[in-house]
Amino acid sequence: MKFHERISVSNNTSIHAMIWKPQSAQIERCVIFSHGFSVSGYESRRMFLDIAERLVQRNIMCVLFDYRGSGYSDLDFSEMTINTEMEDLNAVISYVKEKLATNLKITVWGMSFGSGVASLVVSKRNDVNSLLLWCLSADLYNRYKKRFGEEIFSKGYVYTDRAQKVSLDFLNSLKEVDVFDSYKNIICPILFVHGDDDPIANVDLSHKAYELANQPKYIEIIHGGNHGFKLQEALFETAIEKSLLWLKNQ
Repeated sequence: MKFHERISVSNNTSIHAMIWKPQSAQIERCVIFSHGFSVSGYESRRMFLDIAERLVQRNIMCVLFDYRGSGYSDLDFSEMTINTEMEDLNAVISYVKEKLATNLKITVWGMSFGSGVASLVVSKRNDVNSLLLWCLSADLYNRYKKRFGEEIFSKGYVYTDRAQKVSLDFLNSLKEVDVFDSYKNIICPILFVHGDDDPIANVDLSHKAYELANQPKYIEIIHGGNHGFKLQEALFETAIEKSLLWLKNQ
């Protein structure tokens, strides 16, 4: 059963979320998906929808949502910062815990920038039971500063290849956070999944995060995998298989 909700955040704004419940009465877990930069809650090529369908067949509830500035949620993309995204994910987790899954284990499954946001948020909570991070994005300020170039400083904004306006406020907000530092405060099990041929978020980011993380921690490196395993069907299936096996054992 699928249904859609608006989850209130701050300043009279709200988040669009899709909740997908299995028919079974034996639901034990809820997975909340945290999408990446400049895409919607379904993720690139509707990846999260594909994964969610498999999870629901395993009696796992799924929550897909659009960060504000993306998809059907409020705000313009130019108003999005790391702070708004952290506020959004906190609001979604709290909504799930209070309204949907009061007795269920909670897993946050992040992709790319969404993995960085998930790490920052979970490091300040004690009610998330596990964290699954694909293609981790960290060292955010330095990497996005290089990505946007000097134009963002001279003009105060740049446009993505999807014609989304990114403000200097977004880049400056990344100075305030340290994804790597968050792992010292995360006490739940973590799985890092990363391709070793990722040109967007180098696999070294996951290696470094893994070294810093507390036990229990796990890492799966997919040989030849690119960012999100795009156009790599066999590797994508391998990444899902390893992720679902790990999730089953949590």
